[in-house]
Amino acid sequence: MVVASAQDDNGRQLHPREWNHDFIDLPVVKPNEQNTPTLESEQVSEVISKAEGRYKVLYALLAGSGLRIGEALAIEVGEPSDERISGSRLERRCS
Repeated sequence: MVVASAQDDNGRQLHPREWNHDFIDLPVVKPNEQNTPTLESEQVSEVISKAEGRYKVLYALLAGSGLRIGEALAIEVGEPSDERISGSRLERRCS
């Protein structure tokens, strides 16, 4: 993006790039052929209403936030501790 943003006074790229998609084996993306299932709001409401217990909250969180399932499952609920707030837990994991 930095290279592409360099432009001359007429707005032309200073360092144009031509990618050889076949050479780098880049797959062709055809948006019209992709399977991208979605639910209407009524369907989401039905799924949430039929869920039980904590799954009801999980499904509502996923639908309302756009979180992926792995991100939602990583959420920890509890009292905040100094360790969480300071980031020492993260520092300990990375070291």
